[in-house]
Amino acid sequence: MSVLSLADVYRARRRIEGRVLRTPLIESPSLSAIAGTPVFLKLETVQPTGSFKLRGASNALAELAERGCRQVVTASTGNHGRAVARALGIDATVCMSALVPENKVGAVRALGARVCIAGKSQDDAEREALRLAREEGFAYVPPFDDLSVIAGQATIGLEIVEALPDVAHIVVPLSGGGLFAGVALAARSANRAIRMSGVTMARGAAMHASLAAGWPVLVEEVDTLADSLGGGIGLENRYTYQLTRDFIDDTLLLDEDSIARGIAHAYRHERLVVEGAAAVGIAALLDGALPDTRARRGPLVIIVTGANVDINLHRRIAASPHRPRGARAIPFSQNAMTSITLLGEAQLRELVPLDLAAIDQIEAVFLALATEDVAMPPVLRLDLPAHNGEVDVKTAWLPRFDSFAIKVSPGFFDNPALGLPSLNGLMLVLSAKTGLTEAVLLDNGYLTAVRTAAAGAVAARWLARQQTPQVAVLGAGEQARLQLQALMLVRHVEHVRVWARNSSNAQRFAEETTATLGVRCEAARDVAHALAEADVTITTTPSRTPLIEEKHLHTGLHITAMGSDAEHKNEIAPAALAAARYICDRVQQTRVLGELHHALVARAIKADAGIVELGEVIAGKAVGRASDADVTLCDLTGTGAQDTAIAALALQRARDATAGMIFRNDVLR
Repeated sequence: MSVLSLADVYRARRRIEGRVLRTPLIESPSLSAIAGTPVFLKLETVQPTGSFKLRGASNALAELAERGCRQVVTASTGNHGRAVARALGIDATVCMSALVPENKVGAVRALGARVCIAGKSQDDAEREALRLAREEGFAYVPPFDDLSVIAGQATIGLEIVEALPDVAHIVVPLSGGGLFAGVALAARSANRAIRMSGVTMARGAAMHASLAAGWPVLVEEVDTLADSLGGGIGLENRYTYQLTRDFIDDTLLLDEDSIARGIAHAYRHERLVVEGAAAVGIAALLDGALPDTRARRGPLVIIVTGANVDINLHRRIAASPHRPRGARAIPFSQNAMTSITLLGEAQLRELVPLDLAAIDQIEAVFLALATEDVAMPPVLRLDLPAHNGEVDVKTAWLPRFDSFAIKVSPGFFDNPALGLPSLNGLMLVLSAKTGLTEAVLLDNGYLTAVRTAAAGAVAARWLARQQTPQVAVLGAGEQARLQLQALMLVRHVEHVRVWARNSSNAQRFAEETTATLGVRCEAARDVAHALAEADVTITTTPSRTPLIEEKHLHTGLHITAMGSDAEHKNEIAPAALAAARYICDRVQQTRVLGELHHALVARAIKADAGIVELGEVIAGKAVGRASDADVTLCDLTGTGAQDTAIAALALQRARDATAGMIFRNDVLR
């Protein structure tokens, strides 16, 4: 009989509910075509810590907290330590070896944990953690060989079989075995015929070597792209070796080039930024290493475990010519000398829905702004007061893209009286290598609306509390609807209050939201009523006078303010901004256009105050929300970098789908 039961897994799910996300399971057209069977990706990359490890750590720490424990120590290759530091706010010490990448060490420190660098292997780090546990009286939280940790990871398996009952094959990154053992237990409890494959790197694969030997063995730990899979399983392994041995059908080994191909494919075709350990399942499929997928009678699921990769390393890999063996690469920039792709709004709405891929694309842009040499000039604005019109032009180039977008956004606010829309616009995509026009995206402002809503979701993902059942929305237009829709992709929402200057618009918004999104929504009497119990507030109005005052703030509130994209717009009172932890999308821009501009004019904020950008929070360079009691405010003015990124996503999907009209513009010499 197993040392762990399905009842333990269900208890773990109840215990961690609200602390972790139920992650998406998305079908991959590119991998399905390669496999000859439906392939789904389980995206643990969207967890607040960027890794599946939050599940097991949350369950283990919740049990310890129930017993009154307040100080813990653990050993980690990065992701488990980050999860322990984040999970419950318990005082944590994390022991890590010198092989752990600096980005992961910094991320753990940024969450407030003490980091102890010990030795040159995970085994060395574990020995130091156990010493501290003995001598200091700390509770030790194992990274994998612990029943509570395994039960937490097993909730992934529950979500897979619930969402995809006919799943035939699950591919799991294999390290210490906590993830594999948990997922296999849950999956096989539902269907004993499910094939379970473990994938790991060829260099220093401790579980593979132990299974081959018939007992736990030591292996040398070496540098690898799949650093999260490094380390031993422990010569006195109690649980994961036995469970893995009992459940595993295949152990697959990958070389470093294969892992790099997996990382590059995830980025180019799935629009996912993943670390090496998370890419091994994709890499195994690309290499043809998996058992004959066409013979399986049901879908294949690949667990994508984490996104905590050094961004400079990822950029080098994504830019390299890695590709599936025998497959043709589809680069972002085809550089066809005389071919221009034309896409209209209807096509773009089909190609680029507001989904997690769009949110991840925009999150990667925030990160790039903090870690890459992005070229982004100030916004160009043309006012036409005689016709109550304005035109904004934004652009940016990011090193990760071979092309860049120039967006033109006209707003002529007397147009409705003429039977015309007040907003429209387009994006031009040009090659960064030749300057030739590659595409014209006639989106009428749709792509801007999607990337703006996605930016709001990124802000909530990184700054809002984990439990956000109550939401306030100020404004009742398209962006209000999209912001709420995007928020619900990253947070669980139960009740919404909407306020608008026109109460009939607010009532209509409430009725439509209840009907279409399945969440209870009501019109608020006033701003105070809307914010009274809100965990998250989203402001989406073109207000010229503040709507949110300092008196409206309360413990734990997060505000995403995206309406102030011009110097005359102002939704947040300067005193309210000064009372919150203020984070913005781009300091140079918000000093001129955003809520920060008004706070500086009112001298509520000092001109030389250190302002944190959201990308710095994502990169682990700065702290966003330090505690559940904080009031956080994210000022989003919209950047040209976001426009380039959403245009990149649209054009890549159009080329994959052979969508759009090709216009031949012969160059006359």
